[in-house]
Amino acid sequence: MNLTFYSGQDYRVMVCADKVLDAVNWKLVDASNKIVFESFADDPKRTFDLRVENTQQMKVMVWVPDKSKASGMVPVGCVVILVGFKEQ
Repeated sequence: MNLTFYSGQDYRVMVCADKVLDAVNWKLVDASNKIVFESFADDPKRTFDLRVENTQQMKVMVWVPDKSKASGMVPVGCVVILVGFKEQ
């Protein structure tokens, strides 16, 4: 998901997943694909707070760890990405 973060703003990015999926992996990368933040399912972090000095484009990338059941059934669920900012 491509997002624009505006200079001087305080932001919180939050990723939540359906309980069936358990924790998900996600990261926030800048325009040059440099990792700004990363969370892995084995040590999940649901939120990340940031303040940007210059307006910039970033991407939130989410992937679900393979949790295939012995039956071959792959769990299906929803992932939500929320972005908020603090009023100045």
